[in-house]
Amino acid sequence: MMFSFVLADNKAKQYNIVDDHEIKTVGLATGIMFDNPVLSYLFIDNKAKSVSESLKGAHTTATPATQTPGLPASGTTPQAGGVPNSGGTQSTQALTMEEVRSEIATVKNELVTQIETLSSQIVTKAELEKLSSGLASFENEKKLLYESIDQIGKRLDEISKNIKTSEATTAAKVISGPKSQSKS
Repeated sequence: MMFSFVLADNKAKQYNIVDDHEIKTVGLATGIMFDNPVLSYLFIDNKAKSVSESLKGAHTTATPATQTPGLPASGTTPQAGGVPNSGGTQSTQALTMEEVRSEIATVKNELVTQIETLSSQIVTKAELEKLSSGLASFENEKKLLYESIDQIGKRLDEISKNIKTSEATTAAKVISGPKSQSKS
């Protein structure tokens, strides 16, 4: 049990856990429940890792006690804009922001170019109205042409019927005509 308690204290220090009460409680509980020190070690280590990860996500790191409020921490160099740089972390973030801004500007320019090319290809409403009125007049002319073709066809049929009947009557006259002349 004492081994598990000491192990829990060491793991809390290893993972920089300020409030180590929870880790020590798990250490005491595993020391009471398990005779196997390896099993106790695994439980304590997993608990310390999970508490450390939850603290990293929930809290920021504490400022050093030697830092004067309002001044940059020792060992930092001020950047452009007055933002201190401690180990290059913030300059990397500023550089990343600049890269993001430049990429956004690039994408914006590409989109504007694409919009301009597409807008030149888009047919306006006035052009559509002109095309639709032209299409309507074409349809009317097409209808009139079909009607004219039908009328011409009917007249040709009438003419061909008249020609056949007139040929038949002429042929009948020719046949009947010479007979009457031969008798006279």
